[in-house]
Amino acid sequence: MGLLARGKTAIPIVTAAVAIYALRTGRSHGTVMGLPFDFRMPTPARVKKRWWNDDDPRLFTPHVFGVGWSLNIAELRKRLRRAGDETRAQQ
Repeated sequence: MGLLARGKTAIPIVTAAVAIYALRTGRSHGTVMGLPFDFRMPTPARVKKRWWNDDDPRLFTPHVFGVGWSLNIAELRKRLRRAGDETRAQQ
C-alpha cells in the first residue's frame, strides 16, 4: 500500500476519532494531541481570522470547521513578497 493510499485511509479515521472525542468530552473546539479541531458553525469573523489575518505570523492556522489546519493567505502573501524583494535585492 502506497503512502497516498495510507493517507486516504488515515485522514477519515483521524477525523472520526477527533469527532468522537469532541462529542464524548462536550468540547466544540480545541486540540487533541496537538491536532486542532473546531466543530462550531463558521462565522465570517472566524473565517477572516483563520484565512486572512495580517496580525497572525503563522502560515497555518486551525481550520474554520473540521480537523487540521488552514492556510493564512495574508501571511503567505507577505512571505512571497519578502522572498521576491530579497531576490530582486540580490540581482
